[in-house]
Amino acid sequence: AIQALIVERPDHPAAYYTMGLLHLARQQPADARAQFEMAISFRPKWVEALAGQLEALTRLGELERAKEIAVQLADAQGQPLESAVPYGLALQRLGNPKDAEQVLRAALAQRPKDFEAAQALAGLYEQQGRIDQAVEVLHDATADRRTAARRLFAIAQIYHRAGRVKEAVQAYREGALRDEHSPIMLNNLAYLLAADEATLDEALRWASRAAELAPDSPDVADTLGWLWFRRGDLPRAQRTLERAVGRAPRVPEFR
Repeated sequence: AIQALIVERPDHPAAYYTMGLLHLARQQPADARAQFEMAISFRPKWVEALAGQLEALTRLGELERAKEIAVQLADAQGQPLESAVPYGLALQRLGNPKDAEQVLRAALAQRPKDFEAAQALAGLYEQQGRIDQAVEVLHDATADRRTAARRLFAIAQIYHRAGRVKEAVQAYREGALRDEHSPIMLNNLAYLLAADEATLDEALRWASRAAELAPDSPDVADTLGWLWFRRGDLPRAQRTLERAVGRAPRVPEFR
């Protein structure tokens, strides 16, 4: 349908942009680059299309062109290049972490409420194994009510990926208490709590809430089924795990 729209309306930038996103999702960066290029030719300062083009170029390893697009993106956002988050992320992706850190720190200094800048700098530190610094950046970031739960979720994920389970559980739990409407956060918390017999009941509560929010998620069904198994309710565990397999039949972990 999108391709047909391009044929019918070759001057429709949104169609090219949508096709670019589709190609990125299909791991086809060269095709994505061509589509984003067309979108940008009609709207040179379209932030989303420039960001998509930057992603496609970095995946392709076209470093110089990626830098040019990063400059255009910073200009389109009205940000100085030396403190533009997309430029910092591009430098990181292009293998220049020192300059990336400088740009991202400048961005956060100028815009303390910019959660994306804090998350980008934390991601850089995490990639370098500087876990405590990554968490510190997120803790220090100015957070309003809207971003507080996101910040805690980001902290929890960093701890989780680093294998620091106790700290991950603490952050997930605090985030869940602030926002009980994130099935991924609730499921991750339940999954970690499931490892300890003493916290099975709490894990089951969070997993059940996650299942209410995301009834079609195989990951949530898998966690809930495992918890019913741990509780000794084998019929309910079987039914729940069969749902997980049915929703993701090609994922071996669910079989």
